[in-house]
Amino acid sequence: MDLSSLSNHLVGPAAFATVIFVLGQLRQNVNQEVRQMIAEYNRRYLEVATRIPYEILVENMGIDSLPVERQADAKRALYDYFLLCDEQLILVNGRTFKKRKILGPLSRIGTWIHIRDVRVWEQAETEWTQGIKYNFRRRAVIAVFEEISRLLEPEDPNESFSAIRRNILEKEKTTAL
Repeated sequence: MDLSSLSNHLVGPAAFATVIFVLGQLRQNVNQEVRQMIAEYNRRYLEVATRIPYEILVENMGIDSLPVERQADAKRALYDYFLLCDEQLILVNGRTFKKRKILGPLSRIGTWIHIRDVRVWEQAETEWTQGIKYNFRRRAVIAVFEEISRLLEPEDPNESFSAIRRNILEKEKTTAL
């Protein structure tokens, strides 16, 4: 066997090994980016959640039960929380939309060849949605949400925080019936 035929026999396996290596690197990079994004959202949530009074989240007290000097700060913390929730739910909706449209099959191919580990993302979606639903059962959260919605959109308060309304409040109404 001469050198030329030996190199021809090695080209195929070498190309295959290169493709496998590149896919492995791509998978690692994509998964790392997803984990970093989720960690960033979790960090932002913790920053906001630590500013929401214990009495509101745990004891389920109304905003009026707080001393007057703490009410404005609590409302601001809840406003920041609503913005973050709306943003998270828009991300969740974007992924759900992609599952059904043209990008869905392409996305599933990435999952099939294990470029993305969707379990991490799906777990974050579930935790975010469950946490938002839990907090929107708090008396003060709903009251401040409606108050801020009226301030932001006096003509039609239902136009504000549309992702929260579509994914949390409307679904809670249908499950309560």
